[in-house]
Amino acid sequence: MNIINYKRAKSIIAKALEIPIETIPDDANIENLEPWDSIGHVKIILLMEELCGKELDPSLLSELYDIKSIAEICDKFVS
Repeated sequence: MNIINYKRAKSIIAKALEIPIETIPDDANIENLEPWDSIGHVKIILLMEELCGKELDPSLLSELYDIKSIAEICDKFVS
């Protein structure tokens, strides 16, 4: 995972959850970040698909559960 996509992942989470990026801890995940509920998760997925320019494979959707996993998807699909 590169640092650019790590920052991009944090930005996606902040935008989707409508919270300041500074409030997102480095270990943020679906269980420890209160605003990250099911609706927030859908927003994250939609932003990821917009960023990638395509619909993500459904098998990847269950893997988007923390900053690291989002950054890794960015590594695969975003240049």
